[in-house]
Parts: sequence; structure tokens; C-alpha cells
Amino acid sequence: MNIQDLKKKGFIKSLQGKDFILYTGLLLLAHERGLVGIETELVHMDWDNNRFVFKAVAIGKDGQRFTGYGDATTRNVGKMILPHASRMAETRAKARALRDFTGLGMTAFEEMIDEGDSLQELKQWANKLGGYDKLVKYCVVNNIKHPIDWDDAWRKKFETSIRNGNINLDEVTE
Repeated sequence: MNIQDLKKKGFIKSLQGKDFILYTGLLLLAHERGLVGIETELVHMDWDNNRFVFKAVAIGKDGQRFTGYGDATTRNVGKMILPHASRMAETRAKARALRDFTGLGMTAFEEMIDEGDSLQELKQWANKLGGYDKLVKYCVVNNIKHPIDWDDAWRKKFETSIRNGNINLDEVTE
């Protein structure tokens, strides 16, 4: 199945002139390309603040494994989804793993935030430092609060630590 087929079947949605694939379309495409399973793991949970981070691993019939992380917080899901934030974080993690598995560079619709632009701003900043996924993984591994909750002082301190070589996001291990 190609992008045009996915569009015809309604698995690709446009938002502000940009195309996004639905999770169900990713899953269909992944099965066509040899997906045999997806493993998920809750790696961070804060019920009081509705903050969840999941890790997902997509596994192919050839044994290849593709990992993705997904988060859901009060700042990146809408009020209707908030009661289901843990499941949204898991879906986002699976979508990221499936995008890598399928080689599809298109963002999944479920990864988009429902309200506010603070996550988009954070992702832009994190990409300058080496990548949002790496930053979230670093925080999970080192038990640091989610970067969406950092104030300017935290960001500046973290950025300085990266510039000084004290932190290398490429060296994060699980």
C-alpha cells in the first residue's frame, strides 16, 4: 500500500495544509511490511499531574526492533482526551515506533497536540539540542521531570550542560 492508497481509504488527514497519517493506517501499513508485534512499557506515570510516558517496540518478522516514546500531559491533550491520557501516551509511542518500522516520515495524527502550542515550542527547542525523543528519553532514564514543565532557568541550565559537554543526548541508555 502506498501513500495514495492510504489517502483514498481515509487513513491520511490534512490539518492546516499538512498531511498526517492515522494510527490505524500506520498499523495496516506495518502489518503489510511484516509487523509481528508491538511491546509497550509504561516508563513514567504521575497520576496527580496527568503525565505519562510510554515506550513501544515494533517487532518485524525478521527480528528487527524499532523503539518509540510517547507522552501525554495536561498540556498536550485536550480536555476530552485527558481522562484517557495514559492510553494516548501509549498510542503515541506505538505510532512513533511504527513510523520508524515502516520508514514513513509522516507524523501520526495522534501525535498532534489538541490545544496550546507549548509542546510545539518545546519540540523546536529540543530539536536544536539533538531531538525531542532523545530529550524525553534522557529525562525518563535520569528521573527528571518532563521538559514541558521546565521553566526558562531549567532550559538554560540544561542547554549550557549540553554545550559544555556535561550531557550528551546521544549517549542515553535504556
